[in-house]
Amino acid sequence: MATATDIESVYVRQDVFNARMDRMEMLLEKTITEIKADNEKSRTELKAEIKMLDERINSVNARVDSVQTTVYWGFTVLTLFLALTTFAPALLEFIKGLRKPQLTAEDVQNMIDAAISKLPKLSS
Repeated sequence: MATATDIESVYVRQDVFNARMDRMEMLLEKTITEIKADNEKSRTELKAEIKMLDERINSVNARVDSVQTTVYWGFTVLTLFLALTTFAPALLEFIKGLRKPQLTAEDVQNMIDAAISKLPKLSS
C-alpha cells in the first residue's frame, strides 16, 4: 500500500499545480506580447526600408529618363548636322536657282529678234 509520503512524492498538490499553471500562463502571455511587439516593430522597419527603396528607385528612374532624353536630343542634333552637311551643296544650288531670273536679257533679245525676223517685211 501507498503511504502519504509516497503519494506526496509522486503527485503535486492542487494549490502548487494551480500556482505553477498561473505562472506558466503569465509567462506565455508575456512572451506572446513580446513577440507581437517585435513583429510590429519589424513590420514598421520593413515598411520604412521599402519606402526608402521606393524613393531611391524613383530617383534612379528620373535620372535614367533624363539621360535618355539627352541622348535622344544628341542623336537628333547629330542627324540634323549630318543631313545639312550632306545636302548643303544641293540646297545651295537650288537656292541659287530660285534667285536667278528664268530669262536673261540675252534670251529676251533673241526672242525679239526671232519675232522680228518672222514678220513680213514692210515696204516703205
